Amino acid sequence: MGISGGSQLFHHANVGGFSNLLITLKHRAASKDRIGHPIVHFDASWLGRKFAGHDVYSRIGDLVYIFAKNGVSVVVVLDGPSRHHSKKARAARVTEVEQARFDALILKKELLHNIDLLRNSSALPAIEVNTMNSTILTLEGELKKREKKFNENAALPTNFAESVQHEIDNVRRELGDTEVTVSVVEAVTQADCVICYHAVRGNSDGALANDGDFIAVTGMNMMLIKEFKFKKGWKRTSRSHDDALSNVTVAIGYKDIFQSDVLDKLSLDVVPNYTALKVQQGYRLAPHPLFEYDRGHASIRTAILVGLGCDTHPKGCKEMGPSTLHKVMETLEEHEGLSEDSLCKFYATKAGGWTEGHYKLFSQSARYEPGNITADDNVPRFIHDPPVTLGE
Repeated sequence: MGISGGSQLFHHANVGGFSNLLITLKHRAASKDRIGHPIVHFDASWLGRKFAGHDVYSRIGDLVYIFAKNGVSVVVVLDGPSRHHSKKARAARVTEVEQARFDALILKKELLHNIDLLRNSSALPAIEVNTMNSTILTLEGELKKREKKFNENAALPTNFAESVQHEIDNVRRELGDTEVTVSVVEAVTQADCVICYHAVRGNSDGALANDGDFIAVTGMNMMLIKEFKFKKGWKRTSRSHDDALSNVTVAIGYKDIFQSDVLDKLSLDVVPNYTALKVQQGYRLAPHPLFEYDRGHASIRTAILVGLGCDTHPKGCKEMGPSTLHKVMETLEEHEGLSEDSLCKFYATKAGGWTEGHYKLFSQSARYEPGNITADDNVPRFIHDPPVTLGE
């Protein structure tokens, strides 16, 4: 997986509190005509880094408990014991993390120096004291940014998988008899692909993750739950669990899943109080929503990825960013029609030496993304149904 310029391609919506997120998840489940409870997948590694510096396992357990208590089935997905070399952090990211660590040490030293000066500031004019206070607040903010960058990219403990499993076992005991399911699965290598595999097949209504690649690969099948805060003072022993999270932000490739005309079609028995979502939703529309054009076709999505840069064509097409590709797609849609073929034909007109056939090969190869599913029949599973032959 991997895409260049992903942040410009997806819509973001602040749905408010957990109760509104729950409405959205029920809507997504109902729109797929799937019988049963909404299903949410957790990217355990992302959560492990997000909660670095806190009680990681307890926080993950709290999230599982909140969703399950509100009638949502949860699948916690762990990375496998090893990941392919192509999935390792790029050198630039390693450098950025080390730079953040170094900067944090310098800032911490400067912060302690200023705090020491403030303690001995009784003889200083008030204006200088105010300046020192302001400097300390600025340093504290910068230090938090550096520590967050370091924590979010730090290596997880070697016993991470076992500790998560232990915590989920505890949560199951606390939940007791329940209609929803809570499970933990381990990917063959990368958890991302497992989540995308289930999303494409309509078996996931949302994912706690913060990687735009998910939407790029799955299109309208994916909704990322990427930001949230625990309500202050909330505990598992609290009587109410439908307001346990606040400031919930989701990312989507298709904005129409939140539009009122879609919600109006749903039965109030399925989605009670759905009008609250219309009032409280807050959009940040994507500058270049390319995946609004794919009409659910994986072939168009993978052709978009090839143009921008992805695993099968890392550098993308020359001078082809989201803005340029957006204009190209609008033109193709209006004239000859938008398809994998028309996009690859256009790419061949750009400098680079590749033919239309090459670009189609790159696009088709992207649909061989492994699902990382361990099956009893040992038959490989792919996120998409791959082409029968490459270059067809």
